[in-house]
Formats: sequence, C-alpha cells, structure tokens
Amino acid sequence: MCLSEFDDSLEDYKFQIKDSIFAIEKYDIHSDSWQKILIQTLEHIILVKESKRSSELDYRFDFGIVCALRKELESILKLDFNWEQVRIFKDEELLYNVGSFL
Repeated sequence: MCLSEFDDSLEDYKFQIKDSIFAIEKYDIHSDSWQKILIQTLEHIILVKESKRSSELDYRFDFGIVCALRKELESILKLDFNWEQVRIFKDEELLYNVGSFL
C-alpha cells in the first residue's frame, strides 16, 4: 500500500499499478479514510500470517511503510503500533521505526 497527498502522483501511479495486492491511496491530513484503508491492509496481513501456510515461513517483517515527507511520517508514527527506533543492519547508518500491532 502506498499513500500520497499529491493528486498528480496518485493519477500517475494508478495507471502503472494494476495489482490487487499493491494499492495507492489518497493521504489527507483532514481525513482518517487513509487510516481505515491502512488498518484493513494490516488486518489482512494478520489473517494471512495466522494461516497454516504462512506459519511455515519466517519473515522478520510483514510490511514496510516509506514516507517521502516528514509530515507523512509523523502521521504514521501517531498510530498505536508501539514504535521504537532501531538500526536493523549493524553496518548501516539508517534508523528504522519498527512497530508491532499484535
């Protein structure tokens, strides 16, 4: 799932993304509709993860969120996912915000 506040980006990518798994949705600071879509996506991931087939797989993360703007990141970090900042790869300078909702 991808969120963007910019209508031109939405239109550009909607033509390129014709996948039932990956979607691009409108982010709006004055609306929570994007949060509902994000929560539905996460609930779907939970169902898949709890299935017998996926229990045989071992992944460190179930999904990732990439934010282009600080304001977008701040909105995501307001979600109740018990966020913590961690360095995933010891040889890398990047810090990741890792959360859990289970």
